Amino acid sequence: MNNKIKTAVAAALITTGIVMAAPASAESYANVQLAVSDIGYSNTYNGYGYSGFDNGITLVGTFGMTLPAVHKYFGWEAEIAKSVVNPEYNYSTSTYHYSVDYDYFNLGGFAVFTIPVHPKIDVRGRGGLVYHNYTVSFDSCYSWGGCYSSSVSDSEINPAVGGGAVFKVSPNLNLMAELTAFDVSNDSLHLSAGAQFKF
Repeated sequence: MNNKIKTAVAAALITTGIVMAAPASAESYANVQLAVSDIGYSNTYNGYGYSGFDNGITLVGTFGMTLPAVHKYFGWEAEIAKSVVNPEYNYSTSTYHYSVDYDYFNLGGFAVFTIPVHPKIDVRGRGGLVYHNYTVSFDSCYSWGGCYSSSVSDSEINPAVGGGAVFKVSPNLNLMAELTAFDVSNDSLHLSAGAQFKF
């Protein structure tokens, strides 16, 4: 079993243990957000370098739980994110065009601190680990004819940090916005906004 799988299994076991040990006073919630994705990935293809992808759109779903037994502001979150409009990079010359498409999904676990600063506003910060699985697809065409395609897939586990704010609409509904750096080494970010539903 490689280190990535061991880390993912350990994270899942820890999360399961936290859920089972959660006291009755803990509150659960679910977040549904749309994020603008900024991908910092760069590489070379067919001798040409590429970086600076156009922004994409990602759907982000999160399940969270407060843990007042640990600290009154502390909680944890499990998150899944999937690109729905993939980031792209395009390059053209008079004789050649190629495009690069970046398709990905994330699975993450976070520790969260949510601090009230106003009767209707909370600020939040979080940190954790994200499993990032991606496929980079390449398409190239020449002006004299002939098109070629290829792709490469990989996955990695990265530290992630983020923060944002929550606006309370009703006892069971909040609006929220946040920024999450899910791949710190490549400056890959989600700028997201959506709703939080409390159970």
